[in-house]
Amino acid sequence: MEVHAIETEYYISLLRDKQEETQKLLSQKENEIRKLADEKAQLCNVIFKETSIYKTIERLSRQDKTKNKQNLRILLENEQKKLRSTIMEIYKDYIEYLHQTYPKYTEDDCLFSCLSICGLDDFTIALCFGNVNKQIVAQRRHRIKLKVAN
Repeated sequence: MEVHAIETEYYISLLRDKQEETQKLLSQKENEIRKLADEKAQLCNVIFKETSIYKTIERLSRQDKTKNKQNLRILLENEQKKLRSTIMEIYKDYIEYLHQTYPKYTEDDCLFSCLSICGLDDFTIALCFGNVNKQIVAQRRHRIKLKVAN
């Protein structure tokens, strides 16, 4: 009986060691997946930054923000459509992931998320949505956080 108890403790110890090894391997694989996802996002950003619509956005972002808001130029409706279609094409896998993970996300939420991972500031994102007030970006960010929390 004592021998059986010792053997059982030995097997339990082996199983725990195996479980720790498996957990470490799993963590390494998860880190690799995260790195690959980050690299893919960076590649999407590079592709997006080569598009004509991005160059338009870049020009708009360099406007003097201290000017009268009525004189600031925003993305026009046809430019916004071009931006949407470009983003939806380049970031389609990321957008699919967002829809699967957060089913309440709208197309605008996905567009906002893509523009954010591209590194655009709030003022520039507001211009992309046809607005000169960056407060709308803060409101959208808050609404997205509420959708994620629920």
